[in-house]
Amino acid sequence: MNLRLTLPIIFVFAFPHLVMPVQAQVVPGTGQQIIEVFDDFEDPAWAFNLNLPKSSANIDKVERHPSGFSNNRLYLESLYRGTPDFVRRVETPPDGLPGSTGALAMQTMHSGVPGTTSPTFQQDDLIAGVQQKLGYMMPVSWTPSYVVRVYIPPFDKWEQRHGSHFGFRADCNTTIDKPTKVSRFFKTKGTTKKLEQYWPGFFVQLNLKQKSGEKEDYATLLIRSDQNGNDVPGPRITRPGWWTLGLSFTPDGKVHYYAHEGVANLTAKDHLYSNFPYGYRCEQTSTFFFNIVNQDDGRTWSTRWIVDDPKVYVASGTYRPPVQQQMAQKPPVPVQPVPPVQAAAPVAAAAPVQPQTPVAKSNLPTNPSAIPLLPPPVAPKSPTTLPATTTATPVKPVTPAQPVPMIAAKPLDVPAVAPKVEPKPEPKVEPKVEPQPETKVVPEPEPKFELPIPTPLPSPIPESKPEVIPESKPEVPAIAPPDAPVIEEQPMIEPPPSLEAGPTPEKPTEPAPPPVPTMPE
Repeated sequence: MNLRLTLPIIFVFAFPHLVMPVQAQVVPGTGQQIIEVFDDFEDPAWAFNLNLPKSSANIDKVERHPSGFSNNRLYLESLYRGTPDFVRRVETPPDGLPGSTGALAMQTMHSGVPGTTSPTFQQDDLIAGVQQKLGYMMPVSWTPSYVVRVYIPPFDKWEQRHGSHFGFRADCNTTIDKPTKVSRFFKTKGTTKKLEQYWPGFFVQLNLKQKSGEKEDYATLLIRSDQNGNDVPGPRITRPGWWTLGLSFTPDGKVHYYAHEGVANLTAKDHLYSNFPYGYRCEQTSTFFFNIVNQDDGRTWSTRWIVDDPKVYVASGTYRPPVQQQMAQKPPVPVQPVPPVQAAAPVAAAAPVQPQTPVAKSNLPTNPSAIPLLPPPVAPKSPTTLPATTTATPVKPVTPAQPVPMIAAKPLDVPAVAPKVEPKPEPKVEPKVEPQPETKVVPEPEPKFELPIPTPLPSPIPESKPEVIPESKPEVPAIAPPDAPVIEEQPMIEPPPSLEAGPTPEKPTEPAPPPVPTMPE
């Protein structure tokens, strides 16, 4: 075969990431940001609850509950490796994102099994709760991507250990064919489908000059991984400062790696690598997380790593942010001003109008000044006689067998509010003394005016003779004229055994006149 034809074919199979079509690459940060999982660490009250001891299922298969979590529930402890020992909000280092005042710092010491040490390095994870917030994993058909800013500390502040110190990775799933064994003694027969989990991403590795042979220490950005699971060396980091890292996933299942120095947004020229890590074709991704690595000797702190504004994007798909759903629910909000209209309803009810109900039944004058003034009660000159203003008529004697008639006096109705009706002349009521069944005087309650309580003696009776009251006998009430004051209800009068009356009343000698009650103020 012609060598000129075979060399390009060999190159394509050896370096597939270098010949991948440009249109298949998606810059991280493209599309719409998923705001439900965004945290800029600007809240001064941001905190993380460790809930120690941590999990270490990657070593001893033990998950320890309850796990750690941030107070906004956006970052969680890994039940596989455990969370770093130090997770705290700190001030943003210099030259960070414009306007940023807070960032997230992570550091660990006991990265292995709690209470023990090991001669090797171990790692702790801090996981973003993307799947927990969304409730599902993002398919690669949505073209999701992750972006974060990472601060590279000065090399003399690092844990003095040659190797990886920090990782920014994604949790991905795919489906593989797993060989099926017939039994312990027979070979495999066929395959079954299995959901496989893997974690592509970046590692930051420190290269000490004692190990590398270089004049100065430097760091390398490692890419995990190629098709065989090996790390691919990326750009060299020679000075402290901010770096921007990004991962994107396309519908063909590839993972794309982008990075550059500084905090500016990523562009197409920042593309580093694209491949199928571990030979897997990505189907969906659930979240991103941070790795903190150290020597698990129980006394050495890891390097302190600071990150800021981790973000999640989707370039396509059916994702709809909750903000749009809330906007769709806002049109019914203008209906809320209805309660003030209901509050105005009691004004139309006009509670003061209710006293007008008895107005139609009253014949009193509308003007309160037109109501005649009541004369003050006159004290009697003697307990046996009543003052007469006109010609008196003798009262017929009552025999013991005949009950004493009770005359019902018409009460005076005075409304609390003067009714608005035309004044009418008040009819005169002529007093009549006729035998009637015994009745009780039940005056109607007076709403406003309180009249003084008169003496036990009845009011003067026009055109009647003075009434003779026997000794120590209860008096018989007389009929009050229309202009007389209203008398409070008197107790029931029992008929006396006998009553004598003559043309000339006899002056009693005993008992003594009853005391005149004092008038109320």
